[in-house]
Formats: sequence, structure tokens, C-alpha cells
Amino acid sequence: MRWTRVTLAPSNEVVPAPRSGHAAVCLPDSRHVAIFGGGSVSRCLDELWILDTEVWVWILVEQEGDPPSARAGHADVLVDGYWAIIGGGDNDGGCRDVSAVNVDDLLRPTDDGGALAVWERACILNPDSHLACEGQTVCAWTSGSSIVAFGGYDGSYRNSAMILKLRGQNQADVPERGEQESVASDPSRNGHEERGASQVESPVAGDGSNEDVTSLKAALKDEQDQKLALKQKVAELERRVEELSGLEVELERHRSMIEIMQRKIQEEESHPRAASARSIWSIISGQN
Repeated sequence: MRWTRVTLAPSNEVVPAPRSGHAAVCLPDSRHVAIFGGGSVSRCLDELWILDTEVWVWILVEQEGDPPSARAGHADVLVDGYWAIIGGGDNDGGCRDVSAVNVDDLLRPTDDGGALAVWERACILNPDSHLACEGQTVCAWTSGSSIVAFGGYDGSYRNSAMILKLRGQNQADVPERGEQESVASDPSRNGHEERGASQVESPVAGDGSNEDVTSLKAALKDEQDQKLALKQKVAELERRVEELSGLEVELERHRSMIEIMQRKIQEEESHPRAASARSIWSIISGQN
């Protein structure tokens, strides 16, 4: 694998402004790359751009519907054919609106040869939701329209894992579980405002009745058990190292005693008469 510097379109073409903290996705045709948002030192952006990787030309996409607000540090994920923008922040705090766009629609050219994105508002997160943060990592869950998120920063660094379940309008009347459906359909019960799609935000430490949550909890428990077993092994190794250190000290003490005794023996062997006299004198004086 090697990197190749890309030669973009001529400088007179429209290109995105310098930025960081944006989101990018490769569209299904494997030819186009879309980016959204990001920011510079002074401001956050709400632009949607598409890069054609065959001719290396940028296209500024017109946006309609309920596009995400300007933000940086947000997360993005492809789920059920939709590109969802989650979290991030602006100069006023974390962004609570979650929006998604059908990626197939992004590939349909408009009459003037441009591109149009019609965003759908999936939900508005709780004011205290951990998902309304910057720098989190998200991925699509294998079962249904679910998103798993971990970490992020909202004034403090997070180590919580959350599941955000998005269900389209055509699925809203088919509850997966009566309790969850009633919560999702009544925003006053869980603090969420429903905008165009049902959603349930569940902490991983929930009651475990949701299949996705249960599976994730089991995976986390296995990892915690492995971590605990590893800690126990480390503690046992540290104990053995401490024992070996004590044995090494004791061994060094015995070595010193042996060296002293060897020097005495050598002295006595080099002065046998003196040693003999000392022995006779010891007998006469009654000394051992």
C-alpha cells in the first residue's frame, strides 16, 4: 500500500475551504466521496460537498429538508442506506439534532447538473445526552437500524457506550417491544422530541430486555472478565517477582557470608603456625 498525491481540478474551480473535524463517507458507487461540516478556528460549517474521484472535481451540494446544523467533531455512519450525522459541537455547545440523507439520492444529478440532498430529521437528543458530544466513535449495529456510540468529549472525556435506534416512518407502527414503543412515541416520557423517525436511545447499562443491548452487554461482560483475569495474572506475576527479589537479597547475603569464610580460611592456610598457636591458646584459655 502506498499514498499517491492527487492532482485536483484547476484552481479556478470551487473547492471546500480548509477545515478539520468534518465527516466523510464513500458513496455506494465507490466513485464519489461526500463530506459534511467541519470548522476552522473562527467558525463551524454546514456545507455538504461531493468529490468525484474519477475527474477530481468538487461539487457543492444543495441541501433541503432538515439538514444538520453547522458543527465540527461530529460522528457519521452508514445505516440502512442512510448517511447519519450525529453529535459534534458548535460555538454554543453540543449539537442535539440527528439528521440522515439517503445516499442513493446524492448520486442523482439535478437538472442543472448539480446535486441535491434532502435531509430527514431522525430525532432531537436529550439535553444531557452523551451522544451530543464531540469526537465519539459510532458504527452501525448488525441488527436493525441501530447505531452504537462510544466515548466523546462534552466538557469531560466519556467512556460510556450508547445505542441509538432509528426507525423510519413505515416501521413506527411495528413496535419491537411495547414498552419501548410507548417511550419512543411519547417524547414527554423520555425527554426526546420525535421528528420524522422513531428513536430510542439506550445506555448499555440498561435493563437488558432489548436484544441489541443484551448482546452488547454480553460482549462487554466477556471483555471485563478477560480484563479481570489479566489483572489477576499480573498480580500473581508481581507477587512472584517480589518473592524472587527477596530470594535474591537472601542469596546475596549468603554469598557475602561465604566470601568472608573463604577469606578466613585462606588467611589461616597462609599462616598455619599462627593459626595453630591461636588454637592452643584457645584450649588453654578455655575458649572455643
